[in-house]
Amino acid sequence: MVGAVAMRKLALQNLADESPPPDEPWEDEQDLLPTPLPSSLLLSRLRGQFALPDAADPAIRKELDWYAKHPNAITPSFRMNEVIGFIKGGLHDFSISRKTLKWGIPLPWDPAHVTYVWFDALFNYCTAVGYGADPERFDRYWPADYHLIGKDILRFHAVFWPAMLMAAGLEPAQHVFAHGFLMVGGERMSKTRLNQIAPADLVETFGSDG
Repeated sequence: MVGAVAMRKLALQNLADESPPPDEPWEDEQDLLPTPLPSSLLLSRLRGQFALPDAADPAIRKELDWYAKHPNAITPSFRMNEVIGFIKGGLHDFSISRKTLKWGIPLPWDPAHVTYVWFDALFNYCTAVGYGADPERFDRYWPADYHLIGKDILRFHAVFWPAMLMAAGLEPAQHVFAHGFLMVGGERMSKTRLNQIAPADLVETFGSDG
């Protein structure tokens, strides 16, 4: 949960060169709330941001160095090349909240905002195994050995998620495997389309060893 996340750097910037959605305009720099909060949070009345440094920043160099020391952290290898190229191309801060949605976890410092689902969902990997509640259990299971993900969410798991973890002083997952889309009847398997195949059904046909 966001309230338990020990972020070292969570900032909001006035990005005048970017065009925000019409219902979520950026506020001017003078409108930022200067109130000091835990974890050095800098807040806006309108939208929270997770600060991603540019490619010359030591924090980005730290992420690139981690991948250099773990050359098999992302597979297939061409996915690693994609991630490294994306990081070196320059990163922009990303929003951690939404004001237009009514469902979601409210930000502790601004109930008018709910947490952006990806920001909260990624930390569920940690909180599910005890982060913020059971240190002994967390140390036993983290860092995760593998994230098995679809190729369309690679950047969330291999760029933003490691940055969030490093900002919290945590080790990234050891491996990320990004697979292609799973197709059912010629269509991409999707929760929205309700065309998933239950793993239990596959076990009946193929057995637990596949």
